[in-house]
Amino acid sequence: MTLRLSQAINKIKEHGYEVEPNQIELIIEGISCAACVARIETELRKREGLIDISINLATKKAKVTFIEDLIKPKEIQEIINRLGYKATFLQNKEKSIYLSEIIAKNEYQQLRYHFLGAIILAIVIFMASMPHWFPFVPSWLQSPFVIWFLATPVQFYFGWPFLTSAGKALRHGQANMNTLVSIGTLAAYIYSVLATLFPSFFHKASLKPQLYFDTSAFIIALILFGRMLESQARSQTSKAIQ
Repeated sequence: MTLRLSQAINKIKEHGYEVEPNQIELIIEGISCAACVARIETELRKREGLIDISINLATKKAKVTFIEDLIKPKEIQEIINRLGYKATFLQNKEKSIYLSEIIAKNEYQQLRYHFLGAIILAIVIFMASMPHWFPFVPSWLQSPFVIWFLATPVQFYFGWPFLTSAGKALRHGQANMNTLVSIGTLAAYIYSVLATLFPSFFHKASLKPQLYFDTSAFIIALILFGRMLESQARSQTSKAIQ
């Protein structure tokens, strides 16, 4: 028994509880970085009865040591789920390995689908935004409204996981890597929408109404590409650990 565990148990005993530490293992879907791990650990450590928690980012597994008289396993699962992740109890090693492989495969396939959709639209948007570089692009495709139409699914469909993750973090008064992506791409997208709808306002201010739809689309596509490669590498690492 570690010193930290002993101290925690002694502290709980001081309040008159009979202590018998329990441990559960969970697999957590949706964690993608160290900030996600820190967020879950910080939230769980606020709860009375939790003694220790350890989360492995590569395997997405968490080991939680707790006092069942003070906090139930279902409560631990619900806390993690409320943060925007999906926690599943693990009963045995075979189930653990199977779930890890399934989750890793699904995550990679989803990222691959989102990346391919985003990069195709980003390339079309870029070409339509640069007619002097690509004179063969038809004039109708160069319309700011058509470019806006193409950029919208990249921002709000393929980039939706970034927005939802940032929103959940914001509700808990926190920020993560997705917050930065969301702020940057939304700033470029919203500015471009305003430039499309109100070009006269920019002219009055002696500004040229520039469009940055291609910027927001490429940022989302490239980060999805990085996440896809990361997911593949993490899956291979997880298999090696197993």
